[in-house]
Amino acid sequence: MPKPSVEDLKSIGILNWSEIKAKYAYSDLYVGNGFSIKISNQLAYNSLFDKFLEELAVIDKEIFKQFGTTNFELILEKIGNAISVDEIYKVPSDPLIASLPKLKKGLVATINKNHPRHAQINAEIFDKLSFEFDSFGDVYTTNYDTFLYKIVMSTKDRYEAGQKIKRYQDYFWLTQGNYLKFMDTQSDDSYKNIYFLHGALF
Repeated sequence: MPKPSVEDLKSIGILNWSEIKAKYAYSDLYVGNGFSIKISNQLAYNSLFDKFLEELAVIDKEIFKQFGTTNFELILEKIGNAISVDEIYKVPSDPLIASLPKLKKGLVATINKNHPRHAQINAEIFDKLSFEFDSFGDVYTTNYDTFLYKIVMSTKDRYEAGQKIKRYQDYFWLTQGNYLKFMDTQSDDSYKNIYFLHGALF
């Protein structure tokens, strides 16, 4: 099938970002796995999942096959629900309880093995993306990699160098004296917020 022309795309309402960018200034931004793959194909989801399966016992691989999914969070949720039901019916759930940490650690180990190292990525990409992100509002992400935080740190550096831009905050803990305090600056207009829709590994 031939690649569609610019005119073909326009005829079905698909426009070049430069043509509509102003209309969506400061809109919130969703960052998914395609974003990470564009930076490094080492984080392609199928590749990550295949490597994850290599670490699992046969029984643990089977649950992904049974539900026909590569979604880590969905399987962890299903196992957690099964354990809760077992408790109600007073049914032993030792194999399920044993599977949870193996799956969680397996995911962390797989991402650690697969995540590109600092030297493998051109750091300039994060500075460039930091500038691009200035024209958006809050960020919602489903990714586990560190790419978004490299952008956050680049933005922080630019802010501290005197650029009139908004920094990011993510609601994690902030040290104040000898205490940890939940950082909630949503009402502070000098920040943009980051929401980890699947949680964050740290």
